[in-house]
Amino acid sequence: MKRILYWILSFILLLPLILLLAWGGRETILYFTLPFILKKYDIQRIRYENLQWDRLEQLCFLHLEIERKNLILQVDTLTLIAYPEPQLYIAHAKILSKEISVPISSIPSQELPTLPPLPLERIRQIFYWSKRITSLHVEELILPQDIRISLHKDSSTTHLTLWYKSDCAEIDAIQQQDTLWIEVASGQIGTERNSHLRWKGLTGKCWLTREGIAGTAYAWGLTGYHRRIAAHSLSYDSIGISFHAGHTQDTFWLVFSPQAIPLQGTIQLRWLASIPYGELHLHFPRQPHAAYLQALPAGFFQSLSHARIEGFSTLSLTFTYSPNLPDTLSLWIDWQPEGFSIHNWEGISPLLLQKDFEYAPAGSTRKIWLGPDNPNFLCFHQIPPYILHAVLHSEDGIFFYHKGFQKEHFLKAILENWRCRCFRRGAGTITMQVVRNLILSRSKTIARKIEEILLTAIIERFQILSKNRIAELYFNMAEWGPDIYGITEASHFYFAKEPHELTIPEAIFLGLLLPYPRHYTHFIDKQTGCAHPYLQGHFRTISHYLVLQNYLHPDSVETVVPERVCLKPPAWTPPDTTNL
Repeated sequence: MKRILYWILSFILLLPLILLLAWGGRETILYFTLPFILKKYDIQRIRYENLQWDRLEQLCFLHLEIERKNLILQVDTLTLIAYPEPQLYIAHAKILSKEISVPISSIPSQELPTLPPLPLERIRQIFYWSKRITSLHVEELILPQDIRISLHKDSSTTHLTLWYKSDCAEIDAIQQQDTLWIEVASGQIGTERNSHLRWKGLTGKCWLTREGIAGTAYAWGLTGYHRRIAAHSLSYDSIGISFHAGHTQDTFWLVFSPQAIPLQGTIQLRWLASIPYGELHLHFPRQPHAAYLQALPAGFFQSLSHARIEGFSTLSLTFTYSPNLPDTLSLWIDWQPEGFSIHNWEGISPLLLQKDFEYAPAGSTRKIWLGPDNPNFLCFHQIPPYILHAVLHSEDGIFFYHKGFQKEHFLKAILENWRCRCFRRGAGTITMQVVRNLILSRSKTIARKIEEILLTAIIERFQILSKNRIAELYFNMAEWGPDIYGITEASHFYFAKEPHELTIPEAIFLGLLLPYPRHYTHFIDKQTGCAHPYLQGHFRTISHYLVLQNYLHPDSVETVVPERVCLKPPAWTPPDTTNL
């Protein structure tokens, strides 16, 4: 008993000395303990030039710098007040990213970056600490891309002001337990001439669940424009979305459901970090065709916005992708239409293509009549079969067998465009090219591509146009050179012949030109006017197809060579040799 009393008395007597030593060495203790405390947040380095800790309840850093992975947070002044209630003041802060350049070829395949599971614990910690800190004031936080933030939090109410260049958005948030309500005042980001987003009101709510996080968001008077999305502004009177995200072991999942629009359905993203493997699944239950069209913003469609289509559809679509196999992307589609019928379709539509009409090529002042009244127009039965198949095999070899799409080419185009972050490849079939040129425009936007796909599906699935009619339109409207349209004009321009007089090598050459009609001189020798010998591989491939179609005898394949294709005026003019 005496020994216990002795230790208690010694501790009481030494406690002031211990506290004095601790207070005197508080900065040294903090120097070693702070990185240890923040280690679980993946902080690599903490540096501060000056530290003020004059009072026990107040800690002030001057010129604080925190480095985490490839992000650096620089704070001019950070003050933490712990008593009587937690408060945090940040006078000025800046977030930077380190320049890291590692050649992709030097990264082993097993070290390819993978998407981590949803950091649920981090989200819970943010909710927890945001409740603990009753007062938080950030005068100015500068982010990359000219983004600035000002934040003021008192009790459960937070006011956030966000600047992007000269634009400003004000956000109010209220937190109660594990639920956060968000309201954004009317505002705009961007300018009218360039990319912009404008809204009259935004509200949202998110809350923690056992598996992860869930929420809803609604917008009114939403208008936006981006040159890659559509050629003009798009708008919603109102739109909403609900979401639920979470993870189990190494699987991350995210589910969206549209709100405040007529379309019902779910969009689900699932990612397995250990493989790695991703899956995007869209499912829309049976509902009217009109619901699919009305779900997209006003201004999204050029032609379909004028269509009144009756009937119902069920649609399921699944994309799967693995970064370890970068050239593999699979697509599964199940579309089940019921009772499809067109009640009315005004303006330029697939119905217009069933009859003769006038065609105005993009980038040209010409008007071309697509019908027998045009002397250059060839009906389908007038197109020589060997020319038909020579051209089709260059552009769309299985045109008569697919339903408007070649899935493999389409998936490769998605991967290539994703890698270059551009619209480099379209994977358009003959039907898609007819739709793009005769109904829509050539603008390289997401809206035009989606409408092109939908119109192609409608034309092929419900046989609004026959395969023969599609081929007939294509051969009479295709651009074959500078202001040269149709197979008849191409025959006259390149070879001074009628189409039925063309040889098989000449037909193959015309098919070769279609992707690059205005650069035909790249394929010929400018001295002789004949096709370059390096085209032999393409000629050989098309020749074998014509053999299979019984338009060319196997013994004649060796005679189908580029050197037998020689252009005539006006496509090619012999060089002037009089001054030599």
